[in-house]
Amino acid sequence: MNMIKRGFPAFLGFLLATGAFAGSGALAAKTGGQSLQPVQPGQTMVQKPNQRFHPVFGLLHNLNLTKSQKAQVASVLKSNEAQAKRLAQELASAGVQVRKDFINGTFNADHFNKWVKYERQGARLRANVMAEILPKLTEQQKTTLLSMQDRMGSRITSTINSKFAQLDHWIAENKG
Repeated sequence: MNMIKRGFPAFLGFLLATGAFAGSGALAAKTGGQSLQPVQPGQTMVQKPNQRFHPVFGLLHNLNLTKSQKAQVASVLKSNEAQAKRLAQELASAGVQVRKDFINGTFNADHFNKWVKYERQGARLRANVMAEILPKLTEQQKTTLLSMQDRMGSRITSTINSKFAQLDHWIAENKG
């Protein structure tokens, strides 16, 4: 029996991938030997196929950092890279286990608590890194950063609303 129709696959993919989004902040950039070109404020980075950029690249490009600021930020990022990578790997692994439990129709509190533990550690690390970077920014750069965060929040809300609208549509099409 084919129960999968239009909106359901997207929603299911969203549910299954949700844990991976939390750890995506620690993904490394793959530039394929290409240098990254600066992005003007208000623009978005264009991504080539099979290329994943670390989210911090957009942040750094849009802030128009000076060469000195870039060196300082690079030092902060490098000093936290190993811990971020370890946490991202642990979070992804724990998330896979939690999603397997959900797919099997079970809830394992130990697996879930392990995933939450790594998520919290990642949040603390992100906060600590930002606390090291913020003093290196000008007031204008801090204002730009806050504006970028507001836009990100709006995009996330829009995506969530869209996914649930797809789910509502699927439910309406398939209710008995």
